[in-house]
Amino acid sequence: MFEFIIWLEIHIKLATAHKIFCHCENTQDFENTTPNTHICPACTGQPGGLPIINPECIDSAIKLGTLFGSTLDQGFTRDRKSYFYPDSPAGFQITQFHNPIIRWGVVNFFTDHFQTQQSIHIHEAHLENDTAKTITINGTTFIDFNRSGGPLIEIVTQPEFTNEDQVIEFLKELQRMVRWNDIGFADLEKGQMRVDVNLSIRKVWETTLGTRVEVKNINSFSSIRKAIQYEFQRHQEVINNGSKVDQETRGRDDMAGKTYILRSKENAHDYRYFQEQDLPQINPDQFNWSPKWEMRTGFGKIKQFVEYGFQKEYIHGLLNNELLFSWFESAIEAGFDPKTSAKRLLGAIAGKFNEGGESAILINKDQFIEFLEKISKNTINENICKKIMEELLEGGVNMDDLISKYASVKIDESQMGTMIEQIITENQKAFEDYQWGKLTTLAFFVGQLMKVTKGSLNPLEAKEIMEKELNKRI
Repeated sequence: MFEFIIWLEIHIKLATAHKIFCHCENTQDFENTTPNTHICPACTGQPGGLPIINPECIDSAIKLGTLFGSTLDQGFTRDRKSYFYPDSPAGFQITQFHNPIIRWGVVNFFTDHFQTQQSIHIHEAHLENDTAKTITINGTTFIDFNRSGGPLIEIVTQPEFTNEDQVIEFLKELQRMVRWNDIGFADLEKGQMRVDVNLSIRKVWETTLGTRVEVKNINSFSSIRKAIQYEFQRHQEVINNGSKVDQETRGRDDMAGKTYILRSKENAHDYRYFQEQDLPQINPDQFNWSPKWEMRTGFGKIKQFVEYGFQKEYIHGLLNNELLFSWFESAIEAGFDPKTSAKRLLGAIAGKFNEGGESAILINKDQFIEFLEKISKNTINENICKKIMEELLEGGVNMDDLISKYASVKIDESQMGTMIEQIITENQKAFEDYQWGKLTTLAFFVGQLMKVTKGSLNPLEAKEIMEKELNKRI
């Protein structure tokens, strides 16, 4: 009966060396930085502190616009967004209301475990400065201006999302685009990427949008999902009770699992936008920017993975681990089989990474490529490959010695027969149990065969051989 229409406003902190309108350091690690040590008159809003443009921010914005396939405004201006809070003592924020640097664009992504391709259009993206941070300790509020003047790009989507899965997968793709192209770190929990979710509800046969509600500053994918689900339920209950949804800005209480009202009926005219007079109109061509870099998107890589025939576990494993993804790409460039390379990476190596991070992996990318090359030149089954890698990851062993050791374990038919005969002779009671139909003893014999062959057989192969030999003797 009802459908939800969702659009997003996403603030991404740019990973430039300096702030957007001054020469102060654009720190990313606020927790380990002494408060108010990267500040100046401009970024603290002091009288006479005039802004200057940071060309790094223009470069980052144009790069992002190129990734979106956007139209870049060739004469964008700046506007003052007027409001006063203690964390913004200038009384305004410098943003781009009338002429944003990026207009229109699209982000492609996958849903349904990488089975369905979808697209969401970008309405605009504009550059602006961040505010300071308020900190309350024992009832007293302090302000840290290290964040003030930090470079942000705000991305506004079209109202095209209809469920939370689309929202989450879109944001993950956007996060990859930003990280993989050195635009920013986009860590939600560290505030490097902040999401405002705009929602409205309407009857499925209606074409106009319902009343907008905005949920501000959500900082995790799980919280975004829960906020959308909660608001959808709340909107339906309001309408079913004969009331109207009010236009509101709301916050999120993760402990209670609810949203709550912050303020009501907030519109653009409330901010009294007017052009920023201290900064001139800017043409991106002034900065001699040239998009000569390899654009990297998760969407493009996922399409490759699907073509390789990877299951969702392989795709998740590679996309969510930058180190393993880098090693995988190097293996493909070196000409190795994609499935084999992914299997090697997402086994023992991924296990070590999950245990102790990158420092726990005692081999490097070049050694991994060398391992793939040397394994390919020897007839070694999967079980032995895993054993070699496990020993390499423990450190202190020579790759050539390991491969020579295991590759030399070759068992001909006569040796196999002798080994099986010895196993049965030494385990007569178990053999008698098998003869009387106790089939669970087969697993015991398979284990014995794996032991005497030093793991040169894989378990399925060992089971097939042992079952055949036991049945011959019944």
